[in-house]
Amino acid sequence: MPEDTDTGRGCGYVFLPVVLCDLDAAFLGFELLRRPELRGRCVVVGGTPEQRGVVSTASYPARRFGVRSGMSTAAALRLCPEAVLLPVDMPYYHRMAERFHAVVAAGVAIWEPVGLDEVYLDLSGHRRTLPDTRAFCEDLRARVAAELGLSCSVAAAAGRALAKVACEVLAKPGGVGLLPQQEAAAVLGPLPVGVLPGVGPATAATLARYGLRTCAQLVAAPAEWLQRRLGAGAQTLQALAGGTDHSRPQPPGPARSLSVDQTFPSDLHAAPDIQRAFSELCWRLSQRLAAEGVWPRQLGVRWRTPDFADHSRQRTFGGPLCTRQEVRQVARRLWAEADVSRPVRLLSVQAGLLVPRQPPLLPSARLEATLGALEAQGVEIFPAALLGSAAGCRR
Repeated sequence: MPEDTDTGRGCGYVFLPVVLCDLDAAFLGFELLRRPELRGRCVVVGGTPEQRGVVSTASYPARRFGVRSGMSTAAALRLCPEAVLLPVDMPYYHRMAERFHAVVAAGVAIWEPVGLDEVYLDLSGHRRTLPDTRAFCEDLRARVAAELGLSCSVAAAAGRALAKVACEVLAKPGGVGLLPQQEAAAVLGPLPVGVLPGVGPATAATLARYGLRTCAQLVAAPAEWLQRRLGAGAQTLQALAGGTDHSRPQPPGPARSLSVDQTFPSDLHAAPDIQRAFSELCWRLSQRLAAEGVWPRQLGVRWRTPDFADHSRQRTFGGPLCTRQEVRQVARRLWAEADVSRPVRLLSVQAGLLVPRQPPLLPSARLEATLGALEAQGVEIFPAALLGSAAGCRR
């Protein structure tokens, strides 16, 4: 039973099992804690124009000038010349996010952090011990403000996806929003389909071509017709648009993927410069994998050309790549196969299908040293994971 109306516990008592707590402009909030003199001013957090930085977040006074997340910092400063530009400080943000997660999840058994600024709570097991849902949400918002000095938006609904919609539509910024299931269809009906989690610009454009621009229109579409156009997820999406949602927060588990990337201050034209930057990224990724205690079964490279077009190559293996040298070797082979001849403005190396690290036959340090010494002598290490496609490789 997703929600409970109990007149015996007070008039209008409604229990909603999923709560989302979302920090308002998280990076900005973190920065203002240590720079309180900037409150009320135009503030932009992001990279420098010289480094082709983008805006991570901006204060509401800056947003009134048209500054928004994702735009180039140079464009933001043209729109709002008086803005104070602050650099992104991820180590500090991670420390603050850990404190935020601890405050929000206190006393709740099942919770799911999403990024640094969102926490979903599953209150299903607390049905008989919690106060009215609105009172819980108000108390949560007050605790975040009192203990951390941060503003947050809090929303509750019957499921995880609807809680996200309620937060975006009813709670932000700095408020509380409740979306009981019996009211969800009426609230969602006139809203554009893009408010639904999982509906990105491409899916919204596809639906718009068929005249399905609002949630109500999506609900009214024939189910079989919709499935032929959207695939297996059509039924769940249509139910969500009608206010039915059974999704629940998932406790945090092992990372599914890791990636490292770099945007360059100016386009890299020379092959040696590109190769040097790529090798550094491969090294950083292999170090992160080793530190996390995981190895990948999938590896990919991505690069962006001066016209902002993204290109990528990816390969999946039957078994994991089990050493840092192996990861770097496969990444370099993928890059060589890509045969990139144009300048690049961004490089990325990505590892997926991660599995827990297994002890090697040799002690880890000795194995790494042995492989490293062979590479230094010019010996090409051939990863076992590539044996299935060895026909096209040099011998």
